[in-house]
Amino acid sequence: RRQLADLLAGELPDDLTHGRQHLALVSDFIAYHVASKPLKSLAFLGGLMPGGPEEVTDA
Repeated sequence: RRQLADLLAGELPDDLTHGRQHLALVSDFIAYHVASKPLKSLAFLGGLMPGGPEEVTDA
């Protein structure tokens, strides 16, 4: 929760964990509340994260 609060405050914690899950949460929120569809740019960003390219969201 602290990491998410830091992200919402515009800060990137040095010890950030579960980066893909945070990105998936943002992707789901935007797809549901803003754009009515997943943004390809977020899937691209997920592919740049450590661990290799994976799907950010199932949507």
